[in-house]
Amino acid sequence: MHKNNESKQPPHKATVMLVSGELDKAVLVFEIAVGMQAMDTDVKMWFVLYGVNCLKCSSSRLHRGVLGI
Repeated sequence: MHKNNESKQPPHKATVMLVSGELDKAVLVFEIAVGMQAMDTDVKMWFVLYGVNCLKCSSSRLHRGVLGI
């Protein structure tokens, strides 16, 4: 019987945690997560403390026009 010498590697996994509520840091975290996902890595994202504020959107921001007015 012929054995397959190729060992199947376990999937790569990563966890990204966002603690800050600042938008520039949130965008960076999403870019890192998308890059890791593009390299076939399973990514979990955690938003803790002030990081949760990045997920909230006030209703006043939803009704702005194209120029943000």
